[in-house]
Amino acid sequence: MRFPAIPFLIALMLLITTAVVVPNSLRLAQATQALVSDLGSEAGIEVRFDNAIKDSVRLRMLPRPQVIFTNLSLTSSDTTKVQMAAKLPRLIVDLDIAALFQRRLKVKSVHVLEADITAQFGQSPQGFLASLLSVSQPGLYLLDSRVVASGLNAGDASKTIQLPSVSLAMPPRNIGEPLNLTIEHPTGFGELAQFALQLSEQNPAVPNSSIDVRANLRLAVNENLAFEGSVTRHQNWRLDGELSLSSGHAMAGLIEHYLPVSISSEARLVSFSGLVRGDATGIRSENLEISALNTLFQSRLALDWPNTLEPDSHNGPLLIGRLSTGSLKLDVLRAAPKPSSPAPAADRLWRSLAPDLGMGLRLEANQFELGGETGSNLLLAFDWRGQQMDIERLSLNLPFRSALLAVGVLDVSAPTPAFSGSFSARSSDGLAAMIWASDQFSSDISGLAESIDPSRLQRVSLVGDIDWSNESLQLTRLSGRLDDDRVSGEISVRQGPALHVGADLNFSRLDMSDWGIGDGQTNRDFKLAAIWHPVHRAMGSWLQKPDEKRQVKLRLEANQLYSGTQSFGPVQLEAHVKDQYLTLDEVQLADFSGAQISATGKMDYATGLPHGEIDVQLESSRLKELAAPVLRRFIPISFAADTSASLSGNLRLSSPEAPDWPDAKFAGRGKIGDLGAHFNIITPSRSLDYGVAGSRVSLILNGSANDLAHPFKLPSHYPASAQGRLEVALDRQSTDVSALRGELVLSEDKAQVSGRLRPSADGPRLEGALSFTTTNILPLLGVQSSASNLSASARGQLNASATNIGFSGFEGQLGDGKMNIDGILQLGDAAPQLAADIFLDGTDLTWALPEWTSTGWAQTPMAWPLLGYANADMNLRLLNANFGSVPVNSAMARLKLIEGVLEVPEMGAQFLGGKLSANLQAEGGSLNPYFNLEASFTDIRPPTLQASSARNSVWDAPHRGTLALRGRGTSVAAMMESVSGSLQVDAGAGAFTFIDGQGLTKALASPDYSGKAKDLVGEYLGAGDIPFERGIGVAQIRNGRVETATADFALAAPRASAQFKAQVDLVTQEMVAKFQLPIAQPGNNLVWDISGPIAKPKVELDVSQLQAPKKPSAPSLE
Repeated sequence: MRFPAIPFLIALMLLITTAVVVPNSLRLAQATQALVSDLGSEAGIEVRFDNAIKDSVRLRMLPRPQVIFTNLSLTSSDTTKVQMAAKLPRLIVDLDIAALFQRRLKVKSVHVLEADITAQFGQSPQGFLASLLSVSQPGLYLLDSRVVASGLNAGDASKTIQLPSVSLAMPPRNIGEPLNLTIEHPTGFGELAQFALQLSEQNPAVPNSSIDVRANLRLAVNENLAFEGSVTRHQNWRLDGELSLSSGHAMAGLIEHYLPVSISSEARLVSFSGLVRGDATGIRSENLEISALNTLFQSRLALDWPNTLEPDSHNGPLLIGRLSTGSLKLDVLRAAPKPSSPAPAADRLWRSLAPDLGMGLRLEANQFELGGETGSNLLLAFDWRGQQMDIERLSLNLPFRSALLAVGVLDVSAPTPAFSGSFSARSSDGLAAMIWASDQFSSDISGLAESIDPSRLQRVSLVGDIDWSNESLQLTRLSGRLDDDRVSGEISVRQGPALHVGADLNFSRLDMSDWGIGDGQTNRDFKLAAIWHPVHRAMGSWLQKPDEKRQVKLRLEANQLYSGTQSFGPVQLEAHVKDQYLTLDEVQLADFSGAQISATGKMDYATGLPHGEIDVQLESSRLKELAAPVLRRFIPISFAADTSASLSGNLRLSSPEAPDWPDAKFAGRGKIGDLGAHFNIITPSRSLDYGVAGSRVSLILNGSANDLAHPFKLPSHYPASAQGRLEVALDRQSTDVSALRGELVLSEDKAQVSGRLRPSADGPRLEGALSFTTTNILPLLGVQSSASNLSASARGQLNASATNIGFSGFEGQLGDGKMNIDGILQLGDAAPQLAADIFLDGTDLTWALPEWTSTGWAQTPMAWPLLGYANADMNLRLLNANFGSVPVNSAMARLKLIEGVLEVPEMGAQFLGGKLSANLQAEGGSLNPYFNLEASFTDIRPPTLQASSARNSVWDAPHRGTLALRGRGTSVAAMMESVSGSLQVDAGAGAFTFIDGQGLTKALASPDYSGKAKDLVGEYLGAGDIPFERGIGVAQIRNGRVETATADFALAAPRASAQFKAQVDLVTQEMVAKFQLPIAQPGNNLVWDISGPIAKPKVELDVSQLQAPKKPSAPSLE
């Protein structure tokens, strides 16, 4: 076939003519203006160019006819639909070639490249798109252009959305091809987020026919949100279709960006799918199936468009609904600070496309798993508008019978979120809940938990306000209970250049042993030492690593502070920590065992070997309770610290560079009562354990002897000017053995003890020596005597513990005699029990007899306290003793003393040439003094009763008989007033030794007798004797008076009897007596009248019964 050359050449010429001639013959300015008008009309808006286009337009015919615009700027004037401003670097309009030959312009399509468009919508964007689809516009193609759109938010028309890369392909309606919109946005991580939208009319020939919609949002690989459905255009449009999401990371990152949590890698997938329906009011889904956190949720959701008719309504779209699940796995979440990295792509896209999206959601889970435990009834209801999330309710039943309720506001406007609200928490198994909760925050409190008493944390509740952000945490208006104890206060944590932690807590009662601080035992010298070690250890563990940002301030107050059974009274504490330094600003113990204690100081934990100093001030009105743990170290030394004290001390833990490292030293001084006190306690134990080898404790007290005697329960009988001093030292030589030295000086009296303290079943036991010397032991024995002193000294071995005191080989002096004592004193809860053997030789015991003075018997109170010191079972042996003027050759007795009652059965003695057997009972101590003596005697020869003038004995004969005396009284005078009893005496053959009866008889019969009888009798007094064969005497004593005392003596020659009669007042020591002695023959009697004081009576001789010429005056026997 031949090529049609001629027709081809004709066509070519016509085309060249058209390409050359036609452009030159057209008036381009007028044609362009008509073209712009046509374009605006087709788009439904009026558009005008802002610059002259005659220099910016050209027409080309090859390869197809086009009008090309460059560097145009245009705006639209119709604000009812859209107000637009655009800068168009390049605009290409494809022309219909057939229309050109008819000398007219017809647009086939418009291509906009890399435009910069700003659009202010006056109607909804969906309405605008629908209007575009409904008009017969030419094809419109927008390539890689930047769009800034506003007016999309009906509530706030000023809100803008920036789209950096937009491409639009909208073919002519009549060809039936779909509209395609593509938006790309860089994520900032080397990827592009892409949104693709495809719209196509189901029946273009039918007005307002349904539009098929396909949309897909891709943020990255495995990050897709898709919709496929249709839009029905009627009077009110409606959207129906299926919405689906698949996110491998972006949604999890978005959650982590807004909330302080991290999501584990195996649970980062988020997906959902389901049918949705939308209209002019919003989009809804009745059952959108959501999979997140490895959990399947059922949902009921609605996305409402802004309601411009209600002024108080939310200005943006609002997502509301409910998500529910049977079981939620919360173990995939971990608490974590909000990341400081840039916001993820999903967040930036969200802020760009839906900056005003609000949420009102309710999340429910029948049960949840967290930390290997199961909880129930989780409910989270929140309302998120703008940058603020209102937590309307967060409630859940936690494991271990615990529950939490919280409400508040989460502010996400700042780079880091912040929460402000209130909370309420309770638990019926507080310790287990604490351990479980700490595990969720990767905090190990097992060491503390091992020491906590679980029973004290069974019931725990706490309510308060909370303000939290990544930088700070504040718990205010706290109020709650720890079991039966109330707690309130505030806690704050602030993270900045430094970590600031503050706590202000108030407890009604705080038991530190419940929290593992202190062992609640009294195994250390000081109660404070019982808590020092665990506190010191905990601080050392916390502060062992340097941290210049660490700053903690603590204020603690408790109405009652305890450590187990030990009470420390009310306490106030203020302290702060900076880096590795602890400063005690103030510690106040208001009633620490009756004492007020304050302390300040500073500890350095920087070297890992803590050291520092603490100053302590102590004021106490009753030192006994506070000092008891210290005094136990010195058992068996007894010290009654029932007095006041004012002491200041310094606790110093030496530094590693110090020469005394590693010693801890507590030294101080002050006043104990009226005594000056100095103490020094040193231990190499940093935990203040004074039971380790190398520990030393010393105490010095000095002051008045009477003041120092009182704490040792010694009588205060010293002169007011007398001084005393106590020195005690305890050196720990090994774990079990301590050396004890002590000396007590009271005026001229001194006691010394030395030995070793060793452990025993009864506690510490002292094995050593005790010695003492005193100028007067009588006050110690409870004997009141102002006229005599009894010195004493002894030394012996001591074996003593808290339950018994054994003494052996005690040898010494008692007055001018010797004494030897062995025994054991049993101690315990009941009265002490003494078992002893006592031997006295050459001792004057006159002090044991009641003392008569010029003022009479003593009226001062008498208690016989010696009988109340202890129960006793003692063997007493005497040699060469004296009771006043009565010598005792020997005596033996067994003394039994029970609860103040003394019994001495079958006491035996040898004195005055004979023997005595007696039973004695006495009462004393807490009982009123009482005695009852029953005695019998044989072969006793009476004392040598001296006649004042003759100075010879009155009579001499062996005696036997019985004596019974009893009395009761609280003074010597009262006792003497109550004395009652009887005396029966039977005298053997003897003689009156004060007169020469035979010589007097001869003289009376002599012719030389002058009749002066008194003178004659005086010559024969003091020499010779008058024998008698027997004598019998009786006496009755009642209430301190010898009412009747008679004695008859049978004389050998003359056959007559001598008679003695007397009455004696033992209270006044007065007597009235008469002694009648026959001479030569019966009826020829000498009579003596005796009256006055017993110690020095008046004696008158009556010779009237002698046969004489007259009665001479009676000479005195003195």
